[in-house]
Amino acid sequence: MDWEPPPCGWLKFNVAGVSLDERAGIVSALFSGNCAVGGGLKMVVLMAIIVAIELFSSLFHKVQLPLIIEFDLNTVSNWLKNRCIRPWSLIKLFVEIEDGCRHIAEIQFAVTNHKKNGMAETLAKVGMSRKNFFKAAW
Repeated sequence: MDWEPPPCGWLKFNVAGVSLDERAGIVSALFSGNCAVGGGLKMVVLMAIIVAIELFSSLFHKVQLPLIIEFDLNTVSNWLKNRCIRPWSLIKLFVEIEDGCRHIAEIQFAVTNHKKNGMAETLAKVGMSRKNFFKAAW
């Protein structure tokens, strides 16, 4: 199973939440170092979605491009689709995601197979071992 590029005219962020030794990291084509998170991988994926939206908005604020954010957690997808089942403890993250989405022409959240998102997960694990912020493109 290989990663699939976005449709013509769209941009895509692949998001992976990983944990190593009780630590959590985020990835969305850019990577940050360690992130102390008590909410587990689901919270890390939500935080990575926020980073992806913020980065996309800042880079493409003058161009109306559609965006796909792809991740491998069905639970997060269900939360994004249905407000009634969102955990109250994470409500601030959902508010931030919804606010960011208002600045994007069109956005889709897609669940992918864990194996298709392998590159994002591998880069997230590598990113956790770094002390400095870095970007990666492929």
